Amino acid sequence: MVYKFFESIEEFYKKNKLDYCDIDVKILIPYKFITKIIGANGCMIKEIALKSHGANIKALSDKFSHKKKETALSIMGSMASKKDSVCIIIE
Repeated sequence: MVYKFFESIEEFYKKNKLDYCDIDVKILIPYKFITKIIGANGCMIKEIALKSHGANIKALSDKFSHKKKETALSIMGSMASKKDSVCIIIE
């Protein structure tokens, strides 16, 4: 399902001759999972970036994030690396 979504986005950008690499993908994850995704000293997020062929993944949080139910992750890179990193995070 995730791959179909990205295929649609990729097709749209190619059809309109736009550069989809400049657009970041943001996904919301439950706040209680952010520490598992980042890992100790950022080890998990680095591993996700390596497995997804160089995606740049950042947790978008502020000092009030703990009061929210979700945290946004911003993912930059090639379309393939965005697809891979989203799939890994969802797994």
